[in-house]
Amino acid sequence: MKLSPEPGPDPHSTQTGRPDRYRALFDSIDEGFCVIDIVFDAHGGAQDYIFREVNPAFVQQTGLADAVGRRMREMVPEHEQHWFDIYGKVAKTGQSIRFQNEAKGLHRWYNVYAFRFGAPHPQSVAVLFSDITQLKQRERRAAFLVELSHRLASVRDPEEIQRVALTALGTYLAVDRSYFAEHTGDNDRVVIGPDWAERGLGSIAGELERRDFGGPEWWHCVTRGDFAVHDVTTDPLTRDRMSDYAQINVRAYAVQPFRSEGPRTILLVVAQQEPRTWTTEERHVLEDVVARVWPLVELVRSERAALETLEASVADRTARLRETVAELESFSYSISHDLRAPLRAMQTFASILDADFGVHLGPEGREYLKRIVKASDRMDQLIKDVLIYSRLSREEMPLQRVELGTFLADLIESYPQFGPAQLQIDLQSPLLPVCANAAALTQCVSNLLGNAAKFVAPGVAPHVRVWTEARAPDRVRVHFRDNGVGLDPANRERIFDMFYQLEPGRGGGTGIGLAVVRRAVERMGGAVGVESEPGAGSTFWLELDRPTQH
Repeated sequence: MKLSPEPGPDPHSTQTGRPDRYRALFDSIDEGFCVIDIVFDAHGGAQDYIFREVNPAFVQQTGLADAVGRRMREMVPEHEQHWFDIYGKVAKTGQSIRFQNEAKGLHRWYNVYAFRFGAPHPQSVAVLFSDITQLKQRERRAAFLVELSHRLASVRDPEEIQRVALTALGTYLAVDRSYFAEHTGDNDRVVIGPDWAERGLGSIAGELERRDFGGPEWWHCVTRGDFAVHDVTTDPLTRDRMSDYAQINVRAYAVQPFRSEGPRTILLVVAQQEPRTWTTEERHVLEDVVARVWPLVELVRSERAALETLEASVADRTARLRETVAELESFSYSISHDLRAPLRAMQTFASILDADFGVHLGPEGREYLKRIVKASDRMDQLIKDVLIYSRLSREEMPLQRVELGTFLADLIESYPQFGPAQLQIDLQSPLLPVCANAAALTQCVSNLLGNAAKFVAPGVAPHVRVWTEARAPDRVRVHFRDNGVGLDPANRERIFDMFYQLEPGRGGGTGIGLAVVRRAVERMGGAVGVESEPGAGSTFWLELDRPTQH
């Protein structure tokens, strides 16, 4: 290979033609500056370059001392070829260039402006450059932290948070091992949670004693701030524990503490099997990771503890609720049997008294007897209505598809009080199916139809029109339009309350019917309402889910 001639170095040369009055500026600028001669091979490819002039900032920006007259490949053999290609093109074409690039052999990034120096050496290039390594490191670190936060955003398990973070950190720093060590503070116990290891290294997760890590001086150095060991065999704090480190294949490590609330101390550790010099940037990464990750670990632990406490409280309350329900069941049984028994006795003896001795009681006595029977019947009906309401609140209510047209036709046929002579019912087909409990829906419909039959003006034949309406999303509203006396707007909500009656005593009602309707519909996941004006009738509606298509 034939190389182009190499002019001899002359550190004091003014060959660039630069006037002496610019030397002060040349020597005082913060940016690095150099003039280089490109060395081309026989095929015209840039092979190397020789430093002809450098300014004082050159050494600070590159770390290369005594560069004048020396070749770049001599000083940094691993310098990438793309640098030579770029400068060679500038020398050949005379076109200046601005660019940013990494010089891995120098462990730095540069912002560069290169232009040709034409005379007396047409192969000369002037380079003005600045070290932007810290800026690039910050950008890279920020991108890493953003990606880490994105990965952790949906993780809600403390151990999985540590695994994700340690894996990402170990890969980013190209270390052999990373782990969190948690010192509880109240004893010498140190817990290593889920760790990450490269190259087939085994896990060291588990519980250790504090002295397994180091003595009091070691702990003092570690917990007061970031701490790094280049080589455990030479560091004065670790060389007497070389065998312990050898067992876990650690030759160098860096530690970043995190002071938690209370006496606990958290250590984030990264380790290497070979000696390693830990950079300031790497320590910043450790500091940022532990500051982001460990508060999240503690937050999730707190949430989990709170959830466990809540679950325990719910379990306790559920147990007590079951006891209460059992007591209510017993109480309901008592009401159904024990309390209704005296009423049935009153009704029976009143009937016997009327049959056997009615003629001796006289009109006034018979009226009193009639009131006793009526009061006992009302009390019995009230007890039955309360029991129905109670059952709707506690019993299981499985839902199924109900073909409303068939359901209403069968219900009307089975209830004599809803016959044509008592109530005219107009079912407007087609009636959409609903998702409901048949027994609960029967309670709802029978109460609404019963009220429609009772609450009409004197001399008016009761009439009800029933139709359905599709409601979004996936709901069905069932309308019951009557020709009754209507409702004052102030009473539209109150009529669904327990024991509320617009006209107490009318029709033998107990004031529970509409409360039963609301409770039943709500248990089926629906809603109930009414639209009415005094003297203009009422439209009650039930809104239920539409059954899914099979």
